[in-house]
Amino acid sequence: MKEFKELKEKTEEKKVPVKEKFGKKQVMDYERAEIKKLHEGDAEIAHNIMKKCMFDVNIYEIKDILKKGMSYGAFVGRMLVGVGLGWEVYYNHESKGIEDGLPNAIYLEDDALLLAYEGQGIREMLIDEREKEGGAQGFEYAVVLLITGKENKEKIEEMIARRGTKTERVLHEMGYVFYKTEAGVLAVKKL
Repeated sequence: MKEFKELKEKTEEKKVPVKEKFGKKQVMDYERAEIKKLHEGDAEIAHNIMKKCMFDVNIYEIKDILKKGMSYGAFVGRMLVGVGLGWEVYYNHESKGIEDGLPNAIYLEDDALLLAYEGQGIREMLIDEREKEGGAQGFEYAVVLLITGKENKEKIEEMIARRGTKTERVLHEMGYVFYKTEAGVLAVKKL
């Protein structure tokens, strides 16, 4: 009984609050989820996770992206539960768009995260790790293209805070700035 109590206390010490939501603290056990860089050999399992999350991608696209070395996976135990793809792009600060040019930004693909692992801070961990990768590559920005309705006249930040997707709300909380473009909404953060 004493051993069990000591083990429980050690486990409780390793839990870290992720954020507060509706007055309750959500806690992520960082021993449970581990963020690791994905490699070309991980393409098949990454593809399976993305298909389960309703992404329309093929395995060859994923292999090409993983070769760039800027994508990460969230593992619980040894099981992949989330995928965050990343690659280099040129972001033009003046036109607020992604254009052809010398890469200065990391593009963050929307995260594919199994539903059972939502709300545990894993999405934030995947975004954070790719932001660090972008900084390590010498990039100035992290960018995400979000597809939303263009007809809405309310301010983007208000719309996202009120009815945005999980990723949009997380990006908002993590300090991204949103710009309307012809393709949708571009979320940008200076690294």
